[in-house]
Parts: sequence; C-alpha cells; structure tokens
Amino acid sequence: MKKYFTLLFSFAVFICCGQNINYEFTYNVSVQADATDINSTYKENMTLFVSKTESIYISPIKIIVDSARIAIKKRGGSLYELSEIKKKHPKNRIQSSIKKRYRTKETTYQKKVLAKTIEIKEKVPSFNWKIANETSTILGYKCQLALLAYKGRNYKAWFSTAIPIQDGPWKFYGLPGLIFKISDNKNHYSFTLKEIKKGTGKIPKQLTKNLVIQTTSKNYNKAVKGILNEFANKAIGETRVRLKRDFKKIGEKGNPIELED
Repeated sequence: MKKYFTLLFSFAVFICCGQNINYEFTYNVSVQADATDINSTYKENMTLFVSKTESIYISPIKIIVDSARIAIKKRGGSLYELSEIKKKHPKNRIQSSIKKRYRTKETTYQKKVLAKTIEIKEKVPSFNWKIANETSTILGYKCQLALLAYKGRNYKAWFSTAIPIQDGPWKFYGLPGLIFKISDNKNHYSFTLKEIKKGTGKIPKQLTKNLVIQTTSKNYNKAVKGILNEFANKAIGETRVRLKRDFKKIGEKGNPIELED
C-alpha cells in the first residue's frame, strides 16, 4: 500500500482540504455481489481517514484515479494517460465514499453509477449495538464483540477501546472504540482492519455539489435506474435492447448491503 499513498499525495493539491488526518485505517473488504453465487465475491482495500472532527471512508485507488483525472484535465492531457494510470493499480470495484461529521452526526454518501455520481445526505444511522463479553485479539489489540441487526442483516463486530474512535468502515459508527472487524452472518459483506497508520496531509474531498445528483435513501434505487435507463436510451437498435436486458439482470441479481429501506 505504501506506493499507493506515495502517488496519492503527489496529487494532493487537487483533492485535499480541511482537517489534518490523524489516522489512516486500511480495511480489506469482501463483497459477494450475487447472493446466490459465492464465485461472485471480490475483495478490495478501503481506507478510513480520520481527523478530529470528521472521517471519510474511500478507496485509495479511487483517490489516485480521480486526482490524476483532475490533474490531466487541468493541463489539457489525454484520456490515454488516465487509462495507463488505471492499468498500474488494482481495479476499483467499490465506487462509493462516505463522509461522517462527528459534531453534527451527519453523513454524506456518494456512489458512482456509470459516469454520474449519486449523493445522499442524512444523519448517522442509529445503530442499536449489543455489546457482549466475548473478546479476541486482532492486530495485537484486545477487541470486544458487539452484535447488530441493521436493515435486513445481522452483524458481528469486534472493536477496541484502546483506539477510542467511535468509527469504523462503511456507515458503521457509535461503539466505544474503533471497529477492527465486522461481517454479516452470511459473510456476504466483511470488513477486516489490516493496517493502522498515523495520518499525513488533509482529509480527501468528495465531489462538489455541481457534479452530483442529490437524492434521498428512499429514492436511491429510482435514481440508479434513471441513470441506467438514460444511458441505455442513448444507444440504438440491438445495443439498446441488450443494455436494458443486462441492467435488469444486474438489478435482479444484486446483493445490496442494505436489504431493507
């Protein structure tokens, strides 16, 4: 990962602002994209950047690619340069980011769908954690078990008060220490802390308002379908039919982390 962060901060002038980073927590994330097919599972590293007042959970590869895109566009470069940069890094499958603001307990969720980005602003969810007595050691830290039922999934989480940050991967938040590991009981979604670093630089930005489609959690699926249909409708003939058929299959086989509204 060190080489990724070297590249990341070489582009920092284009993407960073705000609070200084105190910690960088890198998680290995496992996702089973199709609930009926274990072979649809993929893995990717995601980083939780934490400052005193906020955090952002984002792919380090996404930061590199987005930063390079901005830099190339600013100096009038070609898209070929960007494709060459992408080839040098693992594929970025998790095209979403989540910013949490600790003081106001607000989140900003952004998800890239094709060439557009959907944004949802809402309060940090009220997670009803059940802390158990069971303990385990992860990365040399004593961790305690916590259980959670949230939007159709049952989770087991391990947290440590040795790092008194009430945060974790994805939207997970509110335990009396950092979440080291969390997975649902079907292991469709799993997040495992693999590296802890002292932070350098500034908290990365998300996209600005004029570049996103703002919606609500309730209307999220509608917004995604709208983008897919708009893209398919621009095609002609058999291509349009094929795209609409493929997009429908994606929806039918989808396995979202939130199974309930």
